[in-house]
This record gives sequence, structure tokens and C-alpha cells, in this order.
Amino acid sequence: MQRSSNIQQSLSNKIDGEIYIDEISRNLWSTDASMYQVMPTAVVTPKSQGDVISVVKYCYENNLPLHPRGGGAGLIGASIGEGVIIDFTTHMNQMLELNLEELWFRVQPGRKLALIQEELASHGLLLPPDPASAEYCAIGGNIGTNAGGSHSLKYGLMADYALSFT
Repeated sequence: MQRSSNIQQSLSNKIDGEIYIDEISRNLWSTDASMYQVMPTAVVTPKSQGDVISVVKYCYENNLPLHPRGGGAGLIGASIGEGVIIDFTTHMNQMLELNLEELWFRVQPGRKLALIQEELASHGLLLPPDPASAEYCAIGGNIGTNAGGSHSLKYGLMADYALSFT
């Protein structure tokens, strides 16, 4: 718990997002759709790119593992771990830009895939990757795991549709 307190003290004045170190919150983020459970040291819900940079720097400087998390829909435990979980779905979940002329969009990593698919469909467009978890998985996790779905043989995987990761 001492390490958790240090994280909260060190980051609380550097980020606008929340830092959770209490046992109940850490328990909530200790599982995903896998069969694993790993208690994190802390959980951060960033509100901006600046928050993310501060957390990454802190973890690097303090030799702490960092576990990015979207919807927690993965089946292999990739979004859980003993270090700091950085959950993008709470605040960093917006569609930032939809360019209908050039057919591209820019979103934050915590945007739910189903919302993106709905927004595109309303303009007659399609983002083909369709994992079974589309209702609750996030685009950041989809890109990180190169998600596909039942139509991936025909349409490809998420990497086939990602233009950049900035």
C-alpha cells in the first residue's frame, strides 16, 4: 500500500484524471474477460494526452509496469497486471474528427467500437473489424491486439484500417 500512496502523492498534482489506490477500486480493475485476476498497484483514468505522458514518465522513472486498458474485453489478461493500469474508457473516449471527404476518422483510445461503427454507418460507411465484444471493447485495445472478428478473412484486421497512432 505504501507504493500506491507514493503514486497518488506523486501524480495527484501532475494530472487532471483520477488515481485510485483503494482496495475496492483496485479489485474492480484486477480482472478482465479472461480467467485471471491480478491486483494492480494503482489505477489511473487520464483526462488528456498530457495526463498519459505524465503517468508514462512516472512509471518509467519508478520502474513500474504500465498496463493500458480499454474495455477489458480481452481473453488473455493483457489489460491487467501488478503495476499501474491506465484506463482510457472513462474520459478519453471521444470521436475527435470524422472526415467524410477523405474517409478517415480520429478518436481517443477509449472510444467503444460499437459507437464508432454506429457513427460510420449513419454516413453509409463501414469499419469492418467486428469482434464479438464490439459493444464494450475500445478502439485502443482493438488496435493494440489487432482485432478482427468473424469477417476478418474477407475484410482483414484492425491494422489494415489504422493510419496512425498519434
